[in-house]
Amino acid sequence: MKTNEEVLQRRKELGDQLAEFRKKQNWTQEEMAAKMNVTRSSINKMEKGVWLSLEMLIRMEGILNFRVNLQE
Repeated sequence: MKTNEEVLQRRKELGDQLAEFRKKQNWTQEEMAAKMNVTRSSINKMEKGVWLSLEMLIRMEGILNFRVNLQE
């Protein structure tokens, strides 16, 4: 079983991956939010690893055609 610290670290890593993808596309948080039909604040929270859900990650993969590395 993972510790709370390990879970928080992994969420931060996933958020970093999302931010990296967005930046490679030369999109602002506002542009990505519009494509995802969410608020800029939601994108910000996702990139910080504060708010990440499996449902949103799957949705992002389908809409934006990318894959998040969930492997350790």
